[in-house]
Formats: sequence, C-alpha cells, structure tokens
Amino acid sequence: MASFSWPEVEGTVQSYRLVPFGRKNPANNGVSFSYAVNGEYYAGELAVTGQRKFPKNEEDMERLYPKGSKIRVRHKPGDPSVYVAFKAQVPHRSEYFPPRDDQR
Repeated sequence: MASFSWPEVEGTVQSYRLVPFGRKNPANNGVSFSYAVNGEYYAGELAVTGQRKFPKNEEDMERLYPKGSKIRVRHKPGDPSVYVAFKAQVPHRSEYFPPRDDQR
C-alpha cells in the first residue's frame, strides 16, 4: 500500500460519535480529528470498528479517544487532504475496562 511511505504528522482528536449496535446497523463509531501540514489545517475522521464489545457509551469512547489526544496521520504527498489515520498505540482492552466486581 502506497500510504506506508507517505509523510506522517500528528493529529488531534476533536470529537467522537457513537452509533448504537444493531442487526441492521453495525458498529460504526468514529473519531473526528484535525492535523496540519505546512501550516495548513485539515480535518478527518477515523472509523472505530471491529470492537464489538466496546465502546458502548460515551464514557468508554472518552477512555479510548480522549478529546485532545494524539493520533498518527499519514497524508498523500502533494495532496494532504488525502490521509490514512490510526491510533498511535492500541492498548490492551484491560487498560480501559478493568474487570467488574463480579468478574474478580
């Protein structure tokens, strides 16, 4: 994939959205972020999918992607509005969701 060689900059999480789980509506949570290239600002969105067990509510999403936290953004040379974004490091689930009292 060509994007592996694209320049990388730091993005900042601005907000997030939660879409309820459902048979006809798969999990489609997203994180909105901003990033700058050569002093010009851009906005993007990172889909948060494949996490069927979480996040389930705003508190979970805030733990995973706190507003103001940093993510990695690779942008296309010559057209920084084209990007690939990903979380800098994906922590283990237990860091965000400690066992409940009934699971200890």
